[in-house]
Amino acid sequence: MAARRQPNPHSESVDDYLKAILALEGPGERAMSTALADRLGVAPASVTNMLQKLAALPTPLVEYERHRGARLSQAGRRRALEVLRHHRLIETFLYKVLDYPLEEVHEEA
Repeated sequence: MAARRQPNPHSESVDDYLKAILALEGPGERAMSTALADRLGVAPASVTNMLQKLAALPTPLVEYERHRGARLSQAGRRRALEVLRHHRLIETFLYKVLDYPLEEVHEEA
């Protein structure tokens, strides 16, 4: 059996997963794979595969349990919040400096 290839922990895809988990997990709750699949528009099997990879990184970004979902590890939460902060800064720049219409800044950022 071939070894699983680890995802680049700084890829856009990983960032999307981390942001989605952050949005879906509640206090003391886990983000379920089906909810992640719906939010990200991917197959549930793809979510499971990515969650397993993110949990197996040398510094795990998620804590994943089959049939129980995932929650962000401390490193994953830090990364997700960093990504959100950068996104908001770009939105602010687009709106205040480049004079983008408010309705367009989120999508453009």
